[in-house]
Amino acid sequence: MHHLARLETMLEVKADESTGRIEGYGAIFGNVDGNGDIVAPGAFEVTLAQMAETARKLPMLWQHDADEPIGVWESTVADDVGLRVAGTVLRETTRGRDVFAFLRHGAVQGLSIGYLTRDASVDRQTGIRTITEAELWEVSVVTFPANAAALVDSVKLRDAVASMTERDIERALRDAGLSARDAKAAVSRAMDLGAARDAPKLRSAVGLELRLAQLARIMAK
Repeated sequence: MHHLARLETMLEVKADESTGRIEGYGAIFGNVDGNGDIVAPGAFEVTLAQMAETARKLPMLWQHDADEPIGVWESTVADDVGLRVAGTVLRETTRGRDVFAFLRHGAVQGLSIGYLTRDASVDRQTGIRTITEAELWEVSVVTFPANAAALVDSVKLRDAVASMTERDIERALRDAGLSARDAKAAVSRAMDLGAARDAPKLRSAVGLELRLAQLARIMAK
């Protein structure tokens, strides 16, 4: 009998109020989760290939409840970091409106994948299991506590980052888990990548630095 597993991530869920579109990472490659599992790069290749061939899209659920669909994931891509998903919350539904409000205000800040393990190996010394092939079933929006400063949504970025001072950005990065020295270096990189004060580039650069800070925080645990 197959067991549908779940894997939660604390990374940011971006929410665009004008469209109801959200995006974030459903899984991170190479990171040991609370159950002692690691998802290896390439673990979702078979599922993603099948999805591309059939144009199938993953359902967006609320808290892994099959009776609570709240939208559809229009894009599911494996990149160098993990499984990146983007989709639309159906705000025509009561639950969809509620969940989007939770996301927009930071009350809910996590994503979690539902999957079946198809192939894996276990390190006998550490007991850590590395999942090399997994069949994706769904990606859920879930309640998950995380550092609010590191979970930057697109609404906040769109409206606030362009007006942030370098000290504001540095403080956010320190709140996300960087040391004072690393935060200063990250601000310098963000400003360089952002072409000083070019708003779109600066939003992207600050979001990248915050994401890297959150990844470092998770990996250090």
